[in-house]
Amino acid sequence: SSDLDFGKTPDPARSQSSNLAVTREITSTPCVILYCGVDINPKAIAFAKARFPSDSFHTGDHRWFIKHGKTLGSFDLFVASHVLYYIDEKHTRSVLDSAREVADYILVADRMQRFSDDSGERTGLFTHPYANICKDLGLAILEMAQGDPFGYFLARADR
Repeated sequence: SSDLDFGKTPDPARSQSSNLAVTREITSTPCVILYCGVDINPKAIAFAKARFPSDSFHTGDHRWFIKHGKTLGSFDLFVASHVLYYIDEKHTRSVLDSAREVADYILVADRMQRFSDDSGERTGLFTHPYANICKDLGLAILEMAQGDPFGYFLARADR
């Protein structure tokens, strides 16, 4: 596992307050975590804002993040937790490209059946060839764990 200081984190995943609570709970290094979350569900955003009023939350989908990501600031870590398999590959590439522009690191937890294979079985959801996408976008994979079917990868822009 990586010893990274995830002090500022935008997250387009579906469970804003849960992700923030876990992030603050597991961060062993004393630091201030400034959190910015994006979710398509206005009720989830309202709940997160009530639970964490000093953090930033926005109602929007992947297209909103692609359009407005740069206006949110710069971040140490971008998290996409079990959300990209609902988005087609073209838009997933755009989300990761936008994340690359605003964050030092990108953490994706998702279905990983096609991580290294762009011809793998489609399951009705959008599984993505993340290794190829990252290579095309200039993202270096630092760490990867492939489960069945879920896993994660941590990437950083090649600089």
